[in-house]
Amino acid sequence: MSRRKSLSEVLVELGHLSAEQLSEIRKNIQQRPGSRLGERAVELGMLTERQLCEAVAKQFNLQMVPDDRVQRLKISPEALGRLPPTLIRQRLVIPTFMDAEQSMLSLLVADPTDLPALKAAQEFTGTSRLRLFVATRSAIKALADQLLPEEEPTGSIPTPAPDVTGPIVRSEPTPIGRTLVLEPDPARLDALRAIEKAEGGESTFVSDDSHVSRMLEEGGFDRLIYRTELQDKVDARLRDWRQVRPGLEATAVEGYAPSSARPSADTRESDFLLRLVEFTLLAGETKNMDARARCRRAVHLAREVARVRELRDERRDTLIICALFLYLDQLSIVSGMVSDETTDMRRARRFELALAVMEPLEPPFDIAGALNGVERRMIDREAPRDNVVAEILFTLKAVIDKGAADIADAASLLGADAAKHDAEVLAAFSTVLRREQLLGRLARESSGGGGSTVVVAEREASLVTAIESRLAQAGYEVIAVADGAAALERVNTLKPAAVLANLRLPRRDGLSLLLEIKQNEETANIPVIILADRADGPTISRALDFGAEDVLEKPVNLQVLMARLRRAAGRPKRTRASGIVGRLADLNLLDLLQTLHLGNKAAEVTVTAPSGRGSINLYDGQLVAATYGRSQGEDALYELAALTDGLFEVRFGASPPVPNIGMPTDQLFLEAARRLDETRVDL
Repeated sequence: MSRRKSLSEVLVELGHLSAEQLSEIRKNIQQRPGSRLGERAVELGMLTERQLCEAVAKQFNLQMVPDDRVQRLKISPEALGRLPPTLIRQRLVIPTFMDAEQSMLSLLVADPTDLPALKAAQEFTGTSRLRLFVATRSAIKALADQLLPEEEPTGSIPTPAPDVTGPIVRSEPTPIGRTLVLEPDPARLDALRAIEKAEGGESTFVSDDSHVSRMLEEGGFDRLIYRTELQDKVDARLRDWRQVRPGLEATAVEGYAPSSARPSADTRESDFLLRLVEFTLLAGETKNMDARARCRRAVHLAREVARVRELRDERRDTLIICALFLYLDQLSIVSGMVSDETTDMRRARRFELALAVMEPLEPPFDIAGALNGVERRMIDREAPRDNVVAEILFTLKAVIDKGAADIADAASLLGADAAKHDAEVLAAFSTVLRREQLLGRLARESSGGGGSTVVVAEREASLVTAIESRLAQAGYEVIAVADGAAALERVNTLKPAAVLANLRLPRRDGLSLLLEIKQNEETANIPVIILADRADGPTISRALDFGAEDVLEKPVNLQVLMARLRRAAGRPKRTRASGIVGRLADLNLLDLLQTLHLGNKAAEVTVTAPSGRGSINLYDGQLVAATYGRSQGEDALYELAALTDGLFEVRFGASPPVPNIGMPTDQLFLEAARRLDETRVDL
């Protein structure tokens, strides 16, 4: 194994320092024991921070992140919260991404030889591997100040000895989030232990401050709590304790009752609960399908705009909840829930019904502030725009009320009223609308021109809700109606990709609807799937004779339904090749590929970016080949998926080349998404 070059050798090799300068720096260090060569060279003005960082990166074969890129990093709050602020501030160690599955933590560091700090980061997160990126001290400090604006407890952590080397640390994970309580008074100590036992907490107690160092060394504690009366005693030993446990948070309190705090729900959990509420609310709407569609549209737009605006979790959830209840007064499911006076616009607020439902439940979000802010904006054009959620909801309602699905620019959609809305919010809505339009065109082109819409004529709202969720993943829009006459009107107007119709419908039953569709030359090629409460032989025979694609009996197997629908809607209706061109800024490559995958499409996706050209081929929805520069197969796919600037072109029906991808498509998507998330955070 080759010897790792010393920092001085790398600095000379890069031309940053001469032999004479090194000699002068070493003499200076002899006069100031404890100084390190690189840091002293910067202090003497012989070296810039960037040059030192570049040399350290080369010495340990690590990637250097430029200062301007450091300031643009988007650090996940979940990753940031895993390390104590004192460790981040004092040792300039910023967590950027954590892969729990592979037990790996990515860190942005100024000093990759700071082994105590790196080991502490592993212990706090319970990871076994580290992935390091290097940046200048000033850039990391500026980022830490931006991420952690509050002042932390005083007390420094000693710099490790200069002869420590090796950037990668591997150790067994230790317990995280543990609290050590210093309490020398026996009576108080007994009371605290009794409280902790009753509350099921996991704090550990120590009565003698001379034992704290040993407990920190053995127990993996990250926090020390003590009474303010013990401040002098703690100050005398804090430096030694932090040498044993870098990043130790020491907190003085007037009084305490330690207890076990439940961790807050992560984004996946809150997203699941919000979708569950949405499903439950809409599944109970059996009469007003238009209002139901507005509710679903509002939630979808809110979720997408929150992603574009990169809202914090609390604001994101507040926005989605308010969007879900924005049209609550129009749903028949809540009729009779409150008195008529509650929704009397002459006597009550505009969103009184939504507030009447939610406020008694004591929501942990500022629901009232958001909805009242929307009302103020609707009444007074000059009202303050200080509530981000209210501003988005104000624009969201205006966009939905306009209802023009073919306009992808929010300002154009709102016309003269656009001046009433915030420019940044309008830009976010435009991004979402362009993405929707691209997905719709993909579905339309890939189905041979049959449109991106599926008309569902069904009175069972829970089934409609489930179908909507599945079809939305494939880029389709569901138009739900409750009777056959309304379905026929929508079919004649929209020329959808397919129709799903219940056999028993008011005003015009499913067979009559089917017959009308097939007898009209303009709609005869639209596939129709019949849903029947009881699919006996004669019913199936008549439906197939009338031209139905298939007859499915309830309860419907959604996997079977989606397979039938994909086959029917994806059947080519014209012979010439179809295609679509778009921007990666509007629709990222992974979303595009997943849409094609769910639609079982055969296509070639060509990507043109400033860094070069690449292509990805699918056959029956499966990824079979990818090329990008000199990269082939899975590596090419991962590199292409990381691109954010460029154009894509989709050609449907293209013959696939010789396959060079062996991994299953679902696994490829998961791995590509993981790498993409890591890249967004780390770089």
